[in-house]
Amino acid sequence: MTTTSSNKLYIKNNQDQTIVGILELSNKVEASPNIKISDGTKLGLILHGTLGHKDYLFQKKLASVLPFDTFRFDFRGNGESDGERKYASIKDDLDDLETVLDFLQKEYGYSLYALIGHSKGAMIALLYAATRNHNVPHVINISARYYMEAARQRHGSDAMQDLETRGYFYWETMSLGQVIKWKITKDDFSEWLTTPMHLGIYLVKNIPESTSVLTIHGTNDETIYVTDAASFANSISNHTLKLIIGANHQYTNHKDELVNLILEYYSPEFQSTRFLNRNRVINNVPRIIKIGGVKNFRDVGGWKCTVNNNDNLSYYVRSRFVFRSAELSMITDKGIEALKRLNIQKIFDLRSNSKRFKAVPENIANAQRIHTPVFPESSISREEKIKGFAPFITGPVGFAQKSGKKTFRTIFEHILYHPNSPFLVHCRAGKDRTGVFAMLLLKLAGVDDELIAREYELTMQTQGYDENELQIISDKLSSAFTIEECGRALSAQYESMILTLNKFSEKYGNIESYFINELGFTKDEIHQIQSNLVEPSLLQSELEI
Repeated sequence: MTTTSSNKLYIKNNQDQTIVGILELSNKVEASPNIKISDGTKLGLILHGTLGHKDYLFQKKLASVLPFDTFRFDFRGNGESDGERKYASIKDDLDDLETVLDFLQKEYGYSLYALIGHSKGAMIALLYAATRNHNVPHVINISARYYMEAARQRHGSDAMQDLETRGYFYWETMSLGQVIKWKITKDDFSEWLTTPMHLGIYLVKNIPESTSVLTIHGTNDETIYVTDAASFANSISNHTLKLIIGANHQYTNHKDELVNLILEYYSPEFQSTRFLNRNRVINNVPRIIKIGGVKNFRDVGGWKCTVNNNDNLSYYVRSRFVFRSAELSMITDKGIEALKRLNIQKIFDLRSNSKRFKAVPENIANAQRIHTPVFPESSISREEKIKGFAPFITGPVGFAQKSGKKTFRTIFEHILYHPNSPFLVHCRAGKDRTGVFAMLLLKLAGVDDELIAREYELTMQTQGYDENELQIISDKLSSAFTIEECGRALSAQYESMILTLNKFSEKYGNIESYFINELGFTKDEIHQIQSNLVEPSLLQSELEI
């Protein structure tokens, strides 16, 4: 279980009101404005619903077990925060969300990872991702309302009659354990009804595919019909729907089940498998390609990217141009034929051992093979074997900050001068040396860091080593590394690439600076490489391999 520490923070909003919240740290460090949390640390914001507060229902328990830091707070007019409680307050809540996020990013260096909201809080999360920030990796939508007009039925015909004749109605309900009589004005109720959530076809579809949305809804929800959850599922492209049988709107007897569903969603296994299943085919082009005798073979292209062409088109990294894989020493005749059908014209081998390079036919599948090692060739002594294997234990971070500039320049020169010649890049496992190259390529093309890290993690889904294989590797290294360490060295974890991306930014700044200062390309050459890497969204015919 995750161990956390709670820290109460007081943040001023744009109306000089104090917003009160709890920063829950998963690493047991006391927070203060003068202590800098590592830049890029993942943060989740937990948002309460109407008449709620930061600790009601399941929020406090959820914050205590999530594997990342969270901040749960009272919107203005609720709980301990200043201000007047309002029935609608959609814009105010969105402003408060921006206020606390801006504060936590500037004061602590956090990077927004998740918005987790219940009921109205989930609506705020979805609206924020749709209209104010298209860089939200995850939204957890717990029982949000899709059709706003249904609120009339919730309050009944008598209340609606009072609204028309008197301009207000009273709502008797519970808040902070007490029965309250809340006056709802016609203006406030009208603002609620005109909130564009019910225009899901128009609004919610604005949430980009890079944002993963999990909707959870109870089948016995007495406040918001479960059919609203289905409407979200039909309107949001990158969406997962989970129903909790028998749960009501407050999840009275199902809080543990709700929390466990969210924890399962954030588990590395679920995220990795979900990403693979969702991205096996992009624009009708398969990403994972079966090449006989070769592990971890896939197309590096297909990912959506940001291109400043001012033409309102969606751009993607070119498919069937750049491929990556593990070594080719066991490739079969069928595998060679598959490489020919892919029209691969150059194969860049990043391994250090020239003997292994020479062990594979020079012109396999009629492609030119180029030996361009990331590290210079070393001796085969036990000490050198161990020294050469050590960086794999730390993942791509060990490679991103070491050798490889000559290697990477060679490959990017091919992209610059031969944009119509498909090519393959591989090392031994197709993981770290190849993974850093793929990271540089995707980052230069404008692919989101979250997608880059998930693409790296696909190696865990496409390449597997059983215990016997790991034992052989350990024996070859004179048992200097355990089977578990060898397994970790040959795995590819999302967190490792996120760390690499953060280290890369700290050391080099932006990707263009790296290409200019480290690889020696000019700005014009960089722009040409970028142009050669991307294409506008066009459905492509599937290639059978």
